[in-house]
Amino acid sequence: MTDEVDADLDCEGVQLTPVVRNGSLRFTLPAGARGAWLVAPASRPRDVGVSADNRRPGLFVRGLQIEDGLTSPRSIAVDDPL
Repeated sequence: MTDEVDADLDCEGVQLTPVVRNGSLRFTLPAGARGAWLVAPASRPRDVGVSADNRRPGLFVRGLQIEDGLTSPRSIAVDDPL
């Protein structure tokens, strides 16, 4: 397990790499994008010898924000279907 940020965004089959700053990731989506999936590695603590824990933790998402460059950034809930 690590504190390093390792994630990409799959935007309609195209892998987007983030700009990482202070533990935050910033992705630039192409105009007209209709969907995206955050993709990050995950492993069980049991598999890396940390404990017998069998859960598969992944990336901790504290919040999401959408910004279009024209208006103020808008915070959205992690489970918001938009």
